[in-house]
Amino acid sequence: MSAPSPKSPLVAALITLVLPGFGHFYAGAWLRGLGVMIFLYIGFFAAPVFLGSFGLLLAPVLSALAAWDAWRMAEHANSLAPAGPAEDIPASAGLLYAWAAARSLWVAPLLLFGLTSLVGAALTLRHGGVLIALLSTLPALGILALGWFAARDTWRVLRRERPAVPGYLRAEVNAALAVGVIGALCLAIAWPRFRDLLRYSGEGAMKGNLADLRQRVSAYRSAHEGAAPPALETLIDPKTSPRLPTLWSNSYTGAHPKTTEAIVAADRTGADTGKWAYIVSPSTPELHGTVFIDCTHTDNRGSAWTSY
Repeated sequence: MSAPSPKSPLVAALITLVLPGFGHFYAGAWLRGLGVMIFLYIGFFAAPVFLGSFGLLLAPVLSALAAWDAWRMAEHANSLAPAGPAEDIPASAGLLYAWAAARSLWVAPLLLFGLTSLVGAALTLRHGGVLIALLSTLPALGILALGWFAARDTWRVLRRERPAVPGYLRAEVNAALAVGVIGALCLAIAWPRFRDLLRYSGEGAMKGNLADLRQRVSAYRSAHEGAAPPALETLIDPKTSPRLPTLWSNSYTGAHPKTTEAIVAADRTGADTGKWAYIVSPSTPELHGTVFIDCTHTDNRGSAWTSY
């Protein structure tokens, strides 16, 4: 077995400027490269949102920092290369298994993401989106190829078919720990905002479903000389909508379980059943045919759901 070939810091930096993270892959810092890739892509999209026009100026700065880091990783990889044949400095079994575990943390998700992307491309092609399917297939194949080569490389090292330089292995294990700690901190910081985004998204979907039901009631009244439907279930079309819209979807952690059921209510007071409520009261024209959400809890604006 021969020692690993030296890496060019300049090549690593140039690759990173074009494809963030791939310069680190070239330098052998696989997990670090994945972390850089995720961080940069998130940064490119998040910086303008949170920082406005100033965030746009961060893009070249982030790219330059990533290129500089790839340069350092290539230099570090060269410094770890043994002076003699690689088999003269064998890695311990424990270090090998720790390194393989660290690699599996990103190789397995990479392969899963590639397969999922291919399935999505196939479904898109099935529905006629040829161009979108092709554009989705090419990066998916690239991701699968990257994951396959990394998995094959890992297997060969574990079987001692390729050099297992302790310095390289320890550096990748340390990088895995560092990325894991940084990722945990970022998740802890971002989770409250992400949770709020989930709630806003779920609430928006439910308010959209409420508007859809009211539109159906309006269409029914227009087709029946102003008469309101006797029940919300009357609006169900077995061909297009076999059930009422969903309340409390999975993207919203509300106080009630997900449901498509409806109740008949006498007024807008609300009994907090967490279901669709429909008022059937011909003697009260201003309320007859009213649809609302029977929930006395409040949304993110502090308004009770019964008020919508």
